[in-house]
Amino acid sequence: MNCGSICNVVSSVIAPVTTVGVPKFYMVQDLEHCDAVFVWGKNPKTDDGPAGIYRRIRAAQARGAKVVVIDPRKTGAGEIADLWVPVIPGSDGALVRVFLPELTYCDSTIYLGETADYAAENVPAAHVSWKHGGTAADERTMGAPPALTERFSPAAGALQADTDVTAAVSIGAMDVTAYVTFVNEGDGHGNNGPGAHQFTVFVRGCTLTVQKRGSGSQTAGTESHIFTVSGPGGLCLRVAVQGNGSRTIVNLPAGTYTVTEEDGWSWRYEPGRGGTATLGRGQTSATVTIVNDAEDEQWLSGDACAVNRSPACTPDAGGAEQEAALVPKGRAAGSELAYDRGVSR
Repeated sequence: MNCGSICNVVSSVIAPVTTVGVPKFYMVQDLEHCDAVFVWGKNPKTDDGPAGIYRRIRAAQARGAKVVVIDPRKTGAGEIADLWVPVIPGSDGALVRVFLPELTYCDSTIYLGETADYAAENVPAAHVSWKHGGTAADERTMGAPPALTERFSPAAGALQADTDVTAAVSIGAMDVTAYVTFVNEGDGHGNNGPGAHQFTVFVRGCTLTVQKRGSGSQTAGTESHIFTVSGPGGLCLRVAVQGNGSRTIVNLPAGTYTVTEEDGWSWRYEPGRGGTATLGRGQTSATVTIVNDAEDEQWLSGDACAVNRSPACTPDAGGAEQEAALVPKGRAAGSELAYDRGVSR
């Protein structure tokens, strides 16, 4: 190893890696378009090299760029500097203030059937700040910071369950995620480090209760009524209600629901009764009440009933222990009913 290779190791590897984090061959001196030139750790006037850096610096200065030279000696490039900074050898590291990005996110809640929008719901207005320790960058004196590109995983969409989201950040083609401080302004979870996530999208379901009123008093506790519940995306449920009771359907997607009593089963009652309800983040639960009176004296025995087999429906109000479960994807919950017409009297 000769003195030339030692010099090259220092100027091309050690110095740039310890200051800006990358070797010299990744760095491009854009002298033809810059407004300021910093000469630090090198004297291009006496060590110009094949790239003609000194000539390019002089050309940039001639068109108005300011030249700042940080060197204990003024000889060489310091003689033509607009600002010469004569540091004590070994102390120039104190001049460096590296400002790194800090990105703030927040958690959000959507409802089944809605599409997550990270930009609108998880990125606060004061999203990006550049800091050196606890000192924020002043754009008035430092100029505009570089543009950041953020990529999220998983991508925004119609999420089906609570989802942790991670962010990757780049400047141009360079991934700078490792240099970013992530902050969650909610519970502070998942900020930095391997396996961390930056925010969570919580997914909730809506609740619809089908309530029956007007059932004949002599069969109020036993006679069954069947209702068809239609909703968004072709969702169709069949729900049985005993007497003047109710059934609650849980974990429904947002949208408008229509409840209609099946006349073929509730043949003794006034036909065509129904109702609608719109569910979403503005109204997460609703009750549709069907009121109709019996108009036929004939009625089914107490042996006639229809029961819900789907766990998505809770038992009648005031009945046995309630249970609730997610509506199986791609399957109409509550669609399975067991029938027993009994005998008419």
